[in-house]
Amino acid sequence: MKANKGLREIVVELGLDPDMLGEIRIAGIRTMVRNAVRSGKGFRDLHTYGQYCSIHANPEVKVKYLEQVIAYKDQEIEFLKKIASLNHEEADS
Repeated sequence: MKANKGLREIVVELGLDPDMLGEIRIAGIRTMVRNAVRSGKGFRDLHTYGQYCSIHANPEVKVKYLEQVIAYKDQEIEFLKKIASLNHEEADS
């Protein structure tokens, strides 16, 4: 149970460098966790958020969700392109 651990310690256990994240991001994590607890709805990931949108949300919320998914996919594609170009450069060397 992580109830007695500090957020920095939890971040380290998850394999992240708290100094790399910075205090502002760590404070943001703390705020998001507190807000999720206060809401009483629990935590959700993109998968569960998508299920919520498909069942309960109006079209405007669905559009916003789909825009977020597309933006994330675009980031993934760019990341994969960079990895592929690095692998190609290593093969040429």
